[in-house]
Amino acid sequence: PRETLAQQVKVKRELQDQLIEEYYKKSEATAAAATAAAASTEKGATTVPKMSKDDIRRCIESISDAIAVVESNVAPVQRMLRHLEESFDPHQVKDGFSLQLSGRDRGMSGSSSSYYGNSYGRYGLSAFRDMNSSSSGAATLSHSHPTQYTFVWQSLRLWTKVQRNMHKLWVCADDDLLSTSTSYHLYNTGQGLNR
Repeated sequence: PRETLAQQVKVKRELQDQLIEEYYKKSEATAAAATAAAASTEKGATTVPKMSKDDIRRCIESISDAIAVVESNVAPVQRMLRHLEESFDPHQVKDGFSLQLSGRDRGMSGSSSSYYGNSYGRYGLSAFRDMNSSSSGAATLSHSHPTQYTFVWQSLRLWTKVQRNMHKLWVCADDDLLSTSTSYHLYNTGQGLNR
């Protein structure tokens, strides 16, 4: 594996060097054309700087790093999505495994055991109600298997898209926060402080 990795790194460096040469030549040609255009329209000669090979290398490595970050954040979400799609039927319970959420005790009557055989219900979504209370009017989350499957599937798809576009979100957030034309105020909207 180490030799394979070393070979892949070598190929990557060679391709990177080819890209640097190609863009350096384009940078030289673009700078020369821009300098000639500036000289013909202005009285004094203006030199348009070209990008150095180090600048081009930094750009390529920055793009490579950005892609690596996105892929490393998206891969686990896609793995979970694949696991959901392979392990669960969206319309019906398969092999006794259900995604159904139920706010009521699913264990034996008078037992502290939950649906899963232990008293884990108090740590999960059933925590929104008093476990010792027999009242059914308390707030709980209850969804059928198909509904919960849809919620989980949609959440994972949304999170994949969010992660793929996180750099755009950062740029937009920075532009917004550093804007000189829009002021920044916090308001209590009833759901916490929001901008």
